[in-house]
Amino acid sequence: MQGTVVASVLKKRGEKNVRKVEEEEIEKLIKHPVDTLVHDVNEVEGVLRDTELQKLFGLRSRTDPVVRREIQIDGLLTKVREKLSRSSSYVRLFGTSIFFLVYVSFLFMQRDIESSYYVESSVIDLVGSNLPMLGNGGYMNSGLGSTGFLSTSEDFYSWFRGIAQVVFSDPVCGDGTCDGPDEYPGFGRFGCIKDCGKYKNVTSLTITLEDVVKRSSSELGISLKDSELEADASRVRFFYNIYSETMGDFLLESDTNATQLTFEAPDGELTLVLYQESSVEELVENQAVTSLYGITQSSFSRLPTRKTAIEYGNLREVIKNAVYGENAIKTLCRSPLEAQVAFCDTFNPQDMGYLFTSKYGVSGRIDLKDSVTGVLETIVKVGYCSILPNVSGSPYAQANKATIVRSGSSCDGSSGTRRSREREATPRRQLLQAATPIMPAWQDELDVGPAEPQHRLASSSLHTSAQREDVRNSRESAGNTHGWLPSRANKQSLRAVSNCPNTGQILTSAAGFLTSGYTTYSYNTDCSWTIASPSNSSVTLTFQRFDVQYHSSCKYDKVYIYSCTSVSCSPSALLATLCGSLDQINPQVTSPTGIMKVSFKSDSSVNNQGFCATWGTGSACPVNPDTPVLRRVLHILRPLHNEGLYGVAMAEVEVTSPSNSTYMRYALSTDAQPTPTCDCTDWRDSATCPNTVRSGSKILLYYEGATSRKYFRVRVIACNQYPEVTLSSPSYIYYATYFLGPPAVSLSFLVNMPAPPADSTTDPMDGMPSPANSSTNPGNSSSVLSSVCGNISVDEVWRKIVEDILNQTLALPQQATFNVTYQDSSVNLSSVVFATSNVHVATIVNLLLDHRQRMQEALGRACPLLNIQQEMAIRTSWLFNKGARGGACQAHYDCDDGLFCVKPSSSSSEELGTCDICSFCKVDARDAIDNRCPFLMCPTSGNFPACSNAERFTASATCPSDYKFSVWEYRNASEGPPKIVPPFEPKNREITPYNRIVGAIVISQRRMKPTSCAQSVNKHVQSFMKSVEGVVTCPSSTLDDTPFGYDPSFMSFSSMYNPKLFPEKFYAPLERHVIVSQGETDLSFPIGFYPHKYDTNFFDTNMDGFISEEEASINATSFKVAYKDRKLIMPSEADTFKLYFDERLTQMLAQSMIQFAEDGSFIDSQTEEVQVQFLTYNAPKNIFALHEFIFTWQKTGRIPWDYKVNSFSVDFFAGPKAVMQIFLFVLVVGFLLINSYMEVTELLGEIRKYNLTGYLSHPFNWIDWTHFAFMWGTIITCLLHYFDCRQFYMKSNYPVLFYGPQYGSTGQRKGITTVQTGTGFQIPLLKSGNAKARHFRTDNQAEMDLLLLLEQARTVSGSMNLYSFFAGVSVVLFVLRMLKSLDFQERMGLVTRTIARASSDLWHFMLLFAVVFYGYSVVGHMLFGHQYEGMKDMSTASLTLLIFLLSLDTTQFYASMSHAAPDGAFHIFLWSYLFIAFFILLNVFLAILVDAYAKVKEETEGTTGLVEDLLETLWHGLRKAIRMQQFVSNQKLEEALVKERETLTSKESQRRILERDLEEERLVLLPGGVSLDTQDLATIARRALEMERDKVHPEEEEDRERDDPMFNEDEIVASADLMNRYGMEPSEISERRKSELLELHDLEGIRRQIGTQIGQVKLLGSQQRVLDLLTSIGKEIAPSAIAAAMAQQKEQEQDIHTAAAPTLVKLLRVTLVRATNLPRMDLISGCDPYCVLFVNACSGLSTFASEVLHKNVNPEWEQEFEWRMTSQTKVLSVTLWDKDDVTSDDLVGSVQVDLQQLPDGEEEELTLPLHNHKLFKKLRETRLVLRVHKLIETESMKMTVKMPERQANEEKEENEELEELEELSAGRWSQRRVKMSS
Repeated sequence: MQGTVVASVLKKRGEKNVRKVEEEEIEKLIKHPVDTLVHDVNEVEGVLRDTELQKLFGLRSRTDPVVRREIQIDGLLTKVREKLSRSSSYVRLFGTSIFFLVYVSFLFMQRDIESSYYVESSVIDLVGSNLPMLGNGGYMNSGLGSTGFLSTSEDFYSWFRGIAQVVFSDPVCGDGTCDGPDEYPGFGRFGCIKDCGKYKNVTSLTITLEDVVKRSSSELGISLKDSELEADASRVRFFYNIYSETMGDFLLESDTNATQLTFEAPDGELTLVLYQESSVEELVENQAVTSLYGITQSSFSRLPTRKTAIEYGNLREVIKNAVYGENAIKTLCRSPLEAQVAFCDTFNPQDMGYLFTSKYGVSGRIDLKDSVTGVLETIVKVGYCSILPNVSGSPYAQANKATIVRSGSSCDGSSGTRRSREREATPRRQLLQAATPIMPAWQDELDVGPAEPQHRLASSSLHTSAQREDVRNSRESAGNTHGWLPSRANKQSLRAVSNCPNTGQILTSAAGFLTSGYTTYSYNTDCSWTIASPSNSSVTLTFQRFDVQYHSSCKYDKVYIYSCTSVSCSPSALLATLCGSLDQINPQVTSPTGIMKVSFKSDSSVNNQGFCATWGTGSACPVNPDTPVLRRVLHILRPLHNEGLYGVAMAEVEVTSPSNSTYMRYALSTDAQPTPTCDCTDWRDSATCPNTVRSGSKILLYYEGATSRKYFRVRVIACNQYPEVTLSSPSYIYYATYFLGPPAVSLSFLVNMPAPPADSTTDPMDGMPSPANSSTNPGNSSSVLSSVCGNISVDEVWRKIVEDILNQTLALPQQATFNVTYQDSSVNLSSVVFATSNVHVATIVNLLLDHRQRMQEALGRACPLLNIQQEMAIRTSWLFNKGARGGACQAHYDCDDGLFCVKPSSSSSEELGTCDICSFCKVDARDAIDNRCPFLMCPTSGNFPACSNAERFTASATCPSDYKFSVWEYRNASEGPPKIVPPFEPKNREITPYNRIVGAIVISQRRMKPTSCAQSVNKHVQSFMKSVEGVVTCPSSTLDDTPFGYDPSFMSFSSMYNPKLFPEKFYAPLERHVIVSQGETDLSFPIGFYPHKYDTNFFDTNMDGFISEEEASINATSFKVAYKDRKLIMPSEADTFKLYFDERLTQMLAQSMIQFAEDGSFIDSQTEEVQVQFLTYNAPKNIFALHEFIFTWQKTGRIPWDYKVNSFSVDFFAGPKAVMQIFLFVLVVGFLLINSYMEVTELLGEIRKYNLTGYLSHPFNWIDWTHFAFMWGTIITCLLHYFDCRQFYMKSNYPVLFYGPQYGSTGQRKGITTVQTGTGFQIPLLKSGNAKARHFRTDNQAEMDLLLLLEQARTVSGSMNLYSFFAGVSVVLFVLRMLKSLDFQERMGLVTRTIARASSDLWHFMLLFAVVFYGYSVVGHMLFGHQYEGMKDMSTASLTLLIFLLSLDTTQFYASMSHAAPDGAFHIFLWSYLFIAFFILLNVFLAILVDAYAKVKEETEGTTGLVEDLLETLWHGLRKAIRMQQFVSNQKLEEALVKERETLTSKESQRRILERDLEEERLVLLPGGVSLDTQDLATIARRALEMERDKVHPEEEEDRERDDPMFNEDEIVASADLMNRYGMEPSEISERRKSELLELHDLEGIRRQIGTQIGQVKLLGSQQRVLDLLTSIGKEIAPSAIAAAMAQQKEQEQDIHTAAAPTLVKLLRVTLVRATNLPRMDLISGCDPYCVLFVNACSGLSTFASEVLHKNVNPEWEQEFEWRMTSQTKVLSVTLWDKDDVTSDDLVGSVQVDLQQLPDGEEEELTLPLHNHKLFKKLRETRLVLRVHKLIETESMKMTVKMPERQANEEKEENEELEELEELSAGRWSQRRVKMSS
């Protein structure tokens, strides 16, 4: 309790102390020291005086007359000087304006801008319109003048083709105008007959040429008309043309292959040139050549290939074309027509191949039609190209065969299969071989059955027709009339089974089978079977095979199956009806009754194989065995004795049966008896058909006798034996053999004898002598010839010679006869040798042929007196069955006359040869069966080489490709050819009308050297790039000057390919690509493009247009050797590659040169930039224009293009305007000198005033000096451009291209190269004609002249652009100077003043904007720069974002940017940027300008305009000039005021001067009224410098400051720098001091007023407490009386409150009705109006606000408001506002209503206009409607007054006091008194 009391006491003491402090503060405020108040009054008075001096109306007038006078003079002097300054400003403005007009006039006089625009735009529109514009360039590259991107290099060529088509336009023949020199009187394809007429001095020639295909009937012996070879598109066709040296070109527009053609030719030398259009080099393999001719591949590969694709007479082509033709005929003979069969039967491919080698090309003539008689006279004969000397082509012609034999050489590994391949490739012989077995005709003959008819015995194998007939008869007797095939009847008889075995029977066995037959079933078959199961159980029939004619309903052939209850099948149930194949039926059918009936029926149309079905277990269907196989084992022919031809023939035949046969049977027959038919069912007839033969058994055939021929035949069949049936094989196999008598060989010598013999015998070979007659008769010859051979008879000598030869070389025994006969004076020594076979005959003949010379020499040695007249004659006899062509043979003598036996294709001794015609026997050891062609049977065959050397084979080839002739019908040869083509004249090449190309169009390329593409550090990427290293390269940053590309004139893929040209005539070896293959180098295609510094004429030393062999041999190992002379190289263009298109080109040639560039790969992966430039001249406007179009191949894959066009005129200060131009130029220079002098004078004056800093700080001074610099730059560049124009030089023409018509040359175009007939025609190269190849070869001097012209144009246009730049900037600076000159005029200086007023805020805004802008530029570049061009780099991104603020065209950015980044990132970037930059920053920027403009505008209110001010100044100057008497000029007034001012010097002026001098020092002002002067800053600088040096301690520093008050130089400089950085200007300090002083005094006054109010409140509180004390004392004295009095007082007050109001009370009732035609205050909503109504001096609320009506310019409120008026209520004010949710509300207008003018008690409706001076024009039609009613209350009306809160509180306090009084009355007064006394 005590603690609580103490705390309470302490709390009350603290509150008391706080109140005490507050009371003291209030007392201080109330009792402010007087001296402080006096000081404040003086300060305020000083500021008030200075402010009053600047105002027109002061607070009080000056009482001091001196001061007043002084102020008057100073003020008036200031105004006078302002007038004078304004006048001088107008003078400067006038001078600047005159200077500006003169300068602009001078600029317009120098250049015709409008004409330049039309010239440049015409070319840009034409050229640029064909270039692609992708449209994704964004704002920076879209719309007119925008550039785009090429997709590929082809776009460039396509664009330039369009340019060339416009520029190089040629005259149109047929337009009615003869446009020389391009059009002239013509003929054929030359000149223009339609416009210029016909050239009549021409001769009609007719040419007739045909190839061997068209003349095949006479040349080949077979007609190929309408054959596949004639229509074959792949076969070689020959074309021709006629070259005229008179015209310098071919007479025919294109090469032709017409069989007959008539054309016109002028007089002069002509050349028929033959061409081969296509090639068979790829169609015919080298192996085919080897196979046909035996030419070794090594020698054939050495034959030169065609130099051009149309070379005529290339030997490789001749040979391969012959192979192609031979193969075509071979193909034709595979299916010959009827008329061609005879030819194809004897067709020899190799002979045909040799024939084709002599029929290459065309043959025919050229006829000249006599102009008088009309008779055709042959003037040129054209023959085939031939490899063989005899043009017949027959290899058997003596000269031809000699050539072939001489070409023989050793074989390489590719020639061994020639003959066998030839035999296989012979189609007719293939047919014969297919029809004839390969076996000797007298030996075995096998026939494996009728299924293989190609093995039948050929009747052609018999020797004579009688023998063939015998064989035919024997076949017929054997029942085989179709090549040993059995007849249908015999086939049926061979099978001893019916077509339906067991038909009609009841089959009761438990298992078995039933079948329709074992072959095809018969027509109209009707068979049935009944199966009855012995167990009466069900029967299931299973079909093993089934083949019955199919029909969907089994309409034709079918099988019915019934289920029966009895064997009679009555009744029966049909189980199935079957037809078709086994897979189309259910193979199992079951009868549940155990009895089944099967019925089979067929019709008469189709018979198939039928069916076979089984039932029960273990049953199977019988099958037929296969045909057996016979194989010959042995065949022997042996003579039994030497005396006769009696011998034995034996043959063993092995029989092999098929696996499914049971046994075999055979039958044997001879010539005397036919072969019996032994079937399998006849096996019991052992007499006719011997016993069975098992597989592997041998049948022995034996014959002994002396007949010349014996025939044996064996017939074998296989059998399968079943219990029910025996089946035989489908057919027999036969074996036949012949026995023939032995052949013989006869040989003889014819010699001279000493004396004729008495008689002679006949030739032993006239008949076959008997053995007895074949012995010699020595008695007949011994007497005559004994002395001839010494002691030995001639016959003995002869026998000895023959036997020695035979016995030494033959292992087989033989019989021989010898005979000597006489005939006149000659002796015939003969002998007959009998052989065992035709093979033996051939061996003997070959032996005799080989030793014929040896035998002759032996006879001469043994019988020296005999004189041999002839070489040994050899004749043969052979076995009787001679083989026809295709027949089998073992020797040549097995074949018919004119045939030989071809050697088998394999080395097997058992393989037989075949007979063929003699022409196939070429190479003895390879073609003939005994390695020798039969000389006796084929005299011309053999002795051909096995392999040939191609070079020797073609050594004597004759193949002329051209025929030169001349025609002189109208002139003599001595007069020379006529001049038909007019001389060349320069052409006007215009790109647009009147804009002529000067010189040529130049295409320049810069190339980069290739480098490796492995730029990544990632090893995987490096590995990926290494995989294509050497294939894929990347461009480096180094220029590449290496020649590159190709000349497509020599490349067959190009449309420019001209096979008539030879690259060595145009290019040296150094200028051609090199191919390295297997260590060997070879020249390839020519290089197409060379750098500018390379001399393309280096190797052509005589400049004749082609390179001779001597010139090509010039030793040059590097391109550097062939560089041009430095004088002919443009240094800046040395490494560039240039293409020129000069004015001499025709449209066709220009397009061809573009194709040259494209096909030659002018643009490739190393291309960096291609520039197309040309100079045009517009003669009517005298304007040159340099056009440059640049295409850049970027490493990123894009190909952007851009252009530069600069026009200029070289007539600078020349022409009719020259005098005026010079005059204006002098005026400009004069004005510039004056202005420069004045500015220098002003600068020097400021320097003298030590105000250089102030001068330099003014921005317009910098503009002045910059303007002067650009003006002098304009003058200097103008003079430079003038000198450039004076030095401009150009030639009349620029023939840059080497080839082309020469200016001023005659129409005669003389070829430079010569033509040699028959050695390969070469087109004469005409230097004065169009280029045939190397189109871009240039004339070095003309090229340099053109480049110098373009460089001059570039220099002149560059100086013009520089001059225009300085001139343009000067004009801009001129405009700025004009703005500076107008700044003195308030109205005209609004712009500059607004910028100056807003400069500070704009500077800060720009910093903020730059931060935001740069940030968004970085983000945009990172997000979208990889796809969107507008963000590709930072500068472009900044420009794009800036344009976003001005034009939000989504077509320029939306699609590209939305694809470049995710949608979220794109939209966040776009909309956040628009919100920040557009909606915030841009509006802030506009707000700054608007605010500054509003302030400047407010300051200029009331000032005069430019016109009034200028008129006033002019009027003043006029009056001054005329010296009016009553007129005082401003200058005189200024002088008077200055003098008057000097006589007055008051204290006021002294004070201002003193204050101005004192305020000259800068100070650093700090908050709190503290400042630093220079002395303070020097002290601080000293401390800072000492701390930096760290030389003294802090205590020592204080001593130093006391000891050394002076400052050194460093400290003074540092303090000055600090003052410049932190100090303020004196004027700024003064102004700020005044404003802040007034502000402080205002705040101090407010503070004092608040303090005074607080004191008053405290005082009132004290008074209230005193009153309360007195009241309490009173209550103590008489509490009851006081309480009664207070209650009475309260009742009175309540009565007062409830009493009636006075009768005269006024109410004001106002109804706000509507407003009309309000102005639109906002862009979107229009106006959101509401009204504020105010009534002054009213009782209660004075202000009310109406409802806001949104977006309504004609609002209607109908709201009512009331006020209680007082005597002072006079005015009703209504203001109408526009509600704004963002900024403050805008005032629309206001109205005031004078209430005193309105009558009381009446309601008035008022329509009032709104007033607002800022919206004066907008408020003209606006009205506000009010209804006002003043009410006077006259009745007893109760006023309801709401007690204020303060009254309620007082009432509460009174109630509390009453309660206290009641307490007092209760007896507590004594306590209260004690408390009060204390």
